[in-house]
Amino acid sequence: MSAVNEDRDIAKIYARQALRAGRAAVIVVLSGVVATIVFALALAHGNLAIGLGILAFGAGITATLYALVSHLQARAEAAAIRHLADALDE
Repeated sequence: MSAVNEDRDIAKIYARQALRAGRAAVIVVLSGVVATIVFALALAHGNLAIGLGILAFGAGITATLYALVSHLQARAEAAAIRHLADALDE
């Protein structure tokens, strides 16, 4: 197998990783929203201040996890682009 084909195969692997990271980001956001709402409703029992505090805390955690997964996705996409560029240069 030539070096170009090997680089393209590696780039395809990175591209699949980026796609998986994108799907994981969507799952993190959806599960974070659902879990936060359920947790807030379970603990608030009519106390609006506690419910809003829990919602804000859950939103912060969800945003942090989404940022982490998005960072991993961007790194995988950048690696795929670098490998494709290297393959085209050879």
